[in-house]
Amino acid sequence: EGERLLREHPHQLYTILYLNIRNFKRFNQRFGVRDGDQILLQTYLTLREHIHAGELLARTSDDHFFLLLRCGREETLRRLDEMLEGLEERLTSCFHIDRSSIAQGAYLVRNRDSDFLVLLDRARVASTYQRQTETCRFYDDAISRQTERELALDDSFQSAIENHEFQIYIQPKVRPGQTQKSGGEVLVRWQH
Repeated sequence: EGERLLREHPHQLYTILYLNIRNFKRFNQRFGVRDGDQILLQTYLTLREHIHAGELLARTSDDHFFLLLRCGREETLRRLDEMLEGLEERLTSCFHIDRSSIAQGAYLVRNRDSDFLVLLDRARVASTYQRQTETCRFYDDAISRQTERELALDDSFQSAIENHEFQIYIQPKVRPGQTQKSGGEVLVRWQH
């Protein structure tokens, strides 16, 4: 459905917004599955109230919600603030969920030729880089470069192990005023 909307409205500005209730499993454990389902339902109903014609809302799994909004960055932030306010009204008193409990990421759709799942993932990835002081993190070139570096690093781990590039060093510990070693600390350095 999202791919169709992007295809049918090639000149319309769209933003994909991702919301995730942080530590949702803990809410299920604390309140039970029935109340956990109520949290999800109230979240869905609140978000649905903020959807306009030609926009989409989907829950992909557990507490992962995606919205396809017909607007740019500033309008997305304004509407997100309204959504978070509505969520706080519904969820704070019963479940102690406020806006700080909700991870937020967004992707301003630029390349419509990309697979739609990749676009969704960019909004999700942006949320993992959200700082505490940020209302919402938008996917940008800095995040793209960081994820590329992390992937390259992950890819090089296996060959580093095979090539014995990880070296173990023992650093002695000495207590102040004593000349004898009181223990040691093991350090691993990557001779990359």
